[in-house]
This record gives sequence, structure tokens and C-alpha cells, in this order.
Amino acid sequence: MSNPWDEPSTSFTDATNATDLRKTVHREYKNSLFQQVYLLDKNSPKYFADLVTKLGKGRKTLDYKKLIPITMNNSLLSKSQHDVAYWYDWMLLLMTEHQSTLCHNIAFRYLLYIAHAYEKWVTEKGYVPYLYKGKFPTSVPKPNFIVLYNGKASLPKNPVYKLNELFSEDVYGISRGVLNLEVELVDIRHNKLSSALNGCASLKSYSNFIHDYESGVSIDAVFKKFRNDEILGPILRKEGVSEMVSSELTQRRIFEVGLEEAKAEGRAEGEIIGGVKTLHKLNYDPNQIASTLNLKLEQINSIIKNLDL
Repeated sequence: MSNPWDEPSTSFTDATNATDLRKTVHREYKNSLFQQVYLLDKNSPKYFADLVTKLGKGRKTLDYKKLIPITMNNSLLSKSQHDVAYWYDWMLLLMTEHQSTLCHNIAFRYLLYIAHAYEKWVTEKGYVPYLYKGKFPTSVPKPNFIVLYNGKASLPKNPVYKLNELFSEDVYGISRGVLNLEVELVDIRHNKLSSALNGCASLKSYSNFIHDYESGVSIDAVFKKFRNDEILGPILRKEGVSEMVSSELTQRRIFEVGLEEAKAEGRAEGEIIGGVKTLHKLNYDPNQIASTLNLKLEQINSIIKNLDL
């Protein structure tokens, strides 16, 4: 079938096209190690297919040769360093590595993804007229959302992000339809991997790498240990990747230190202004600031307005 996305249809069996495609994917921003493993490396389709197969508990094996990377040229969607997306037969596969604090807006971000993707699908297939009459000649590709949690916060039992929880209340009672999108979090922390995911070599290597770093081991020591790793070694030895990952991890450590300082400052004797200012500098939105500091959204909005942030 033709590829309904931004890039020409291809697979990673064509070495030349694959190399060109990997050079264009998310070229506008710095990529993360997560994307290096599951999107940008020559073996990424194999790793991704194995991971999705393990998540499905082996009920059906994905053929990595059918995976086509998706680029999102939308200005809002092309900046995340932790999103990976593929087109596979009649499925849209979206995967996000979820770090640090919980972000309930992921369900909304996925809504933007699928709206952008389906618009391209309808256009590519020539199905625009069917938007106004009849029905599509084929089934609509099923979206699949995978959020891998790799942060430090404890997770509730069966954590799920629900889009409809973000909507304002229908106080007039006029709604006759329901729009919802649910995203379940999968815990991939070092000591939380399920038995099925423990069998995924790429995810285990990645999880061990992040665990060693977050245990306080120096970045240099972590690199030295994993440069001979079967999965991560070839990636870390590529030109420029070590520097990119080192920068990513350093920013992550600065972010976490700043977050802890913000929490402490925000709770001390009710003085929350410092916490709000620090979290705002870390690009937290008002909802995230309120959740982090355990305060009402109205309070946060008032502080932001008064500080002219």
C-alpha cells in the first residue's frame, strides 16, 4: 500500500532510501537516545517490532520490514524528543517515552497526532469525497498508543490518561456525543519490567542504561560500561551520538534537581511563588505546576498573572 505520510513509501530493506529517510526524520531538533534506539538507527525497526510484539505478549509478531517511520511536520508535533511513530499495515503506532513527572496532556497530544495523520491518510487515498457522503471503501487504520513510563514518581495501579477528563463540564446538558482517547502507561523502570518485557533485549539495555545513570553513576562511567553493549554499543559509537546523549542526560539531571528545588521552595511556609517561577522556567504549563505543587489551578493562574510570566 502507499505511504500516507510525509515521506515517500519505503522500508528499511532498501539501504540507500533508509539512510536518506533517517537523515530527514525530526531533523529540526536534537534527538534523544530513545529515538536513536527505536527510530533513527538502521536496526530501529527490528527493535521497535520486537518491543511491540512483547507488549502484545507475542500474540502476533510484527514484521519489521513493513514498518514505515512517520514524520510529523506540524510545528507542535515535530519538537518532542521522546516520540516515535510508525505506519504498519492498517495500524498507526505511536510510542512515547514518559520521563520525570506525570503529564496528563499526553492524551491530548495524541489527539493532535491522529488528526494530522488521518488527514494525510484521507488525502493520500483519495477519500476526501467520502467525508461528506457514503462510507470509506476500506476500514480506517486503527491507532495504537504506547506510553513507556521511565520516571521517578510512583504510579497508581493501572494508570490511564483519559482525554475526556481534560474537557470542561457540559453544564448545559447539550452534548449528544462522546469523544475520548485513553492511553495506558507501561512501566519500563529497571526493577518494574514485566516478564514479557524482560525478554525484549533493546528495552532491557535501554532501561539498564537509564537506571545506571539515575543511580548516580557518572556519565563517563555509564558510557564506558555500555559502549560494548550489543544493542546500545553500536549506537553510542556513532559520530556525534555520545555528545548528544551526554547533553540530553545532563539536561535531564538539571531538570530533576530544579524540580526538587521547586517542590521544596513551593511548600516551605506557604511560599509558593519561587516554586511557580522555577517550574515555569522548566516549561511547565499551569496544570502541571498545580499538580506538582499540589495547589489549585486558580492559584497558579493568579500567581502567573501577577508575576507577568
